[in-house]
Amino acid sequence: MSAETIVLVRAAVAPLHAEPKAASEQVSQSVAGQLAVILEAREGWRRVRLADGYEGWMHEGYLDAHALSAEAAHDWAMNARHSVGCTVYDDVTDMERALPLGARVASDDNPASTTRAAVSVFFFTVISPSSWTAPPGTSGATPSACLPSSR
Repeated sequence: MSAETIVLVRAAVAPLHAEPKAASEQVSQSVAGQLAVILEAREGWRRVRLADGYEGWMHEGYLDAHALSAEAAHDWAMNARHSVGCTVYDDVTDMERALPLGARVASDDNPASTTRAAVSVFFFTVISPSSWTAPPGTSGATPSACLPSSR
């Protein structure tokens, strides 16, 4: 039995289709930084299994081209932060990117992480939450918009 090929979703929101064509039914979706196991490849499409168990076809453009080792995927699953809707800045490309709720970004806690080196597209500095209103009676401080994983 061969080892699984595990990749990260690159797109902010990536549709999961019933068939390997854009016109087919969308059966689910995933968001940036989520892990996907590649089950099959066909003409620019990948049949994947997502962490929530959904299987379907995702265009390869929505997926990172570099596979993660099992160790790096485990490290990512345990340590990546969850977005609660934030705008992030990538200092390598000098670009801002809005992330949806549930997207994953690298943790700042472990700069020497092997996953960090392997998946540089997801290393961002959080610059602002998408929308934040302080609860009544609080100081109004803005919380971290990308929270550590609770796993």
